[in-house]
Amino acid sequence: PYLQIFGQIPLDEIDEARVNCSVHPLLLEGSPSCPNLYANWLVILLLVTFLLVTNVLLMNLLIAMFSYTFQVVQGNADMFWKFQRYHLIVEYHERPALAPPFILLS
Repeated sequence: PYLQIFGQIPLDEIDEARVNCSVHPLLLEGSPSCPNLYANWLVILLLVTFLLVTNVLLMNLLIAMFSYTFQVVQGNADMFWKFQRYHLIVEYHERPALAPPFILLS
């Protein structure tokens, strides 16, 4: 079930080489010798280890990228807030002190 998370791993094709092989290739002419059974499982074990380590590293990279993006946005947000506050202060500084009906001389 673990390997199915990452895609279809055809175990039948891995073990297919054992169908047309012989333990004693000298007795049956033309049939290749059977591969080592433990070598097939070693390949699967190495594949599982590789996929696990790769997923952990990719998740770590994703977290680092999100953290960097958040820091950049946070830095820009502070500068943007100061810029908007400056424009608000300038806008209120240029307005008259009284509301328009109470202004006699402008």
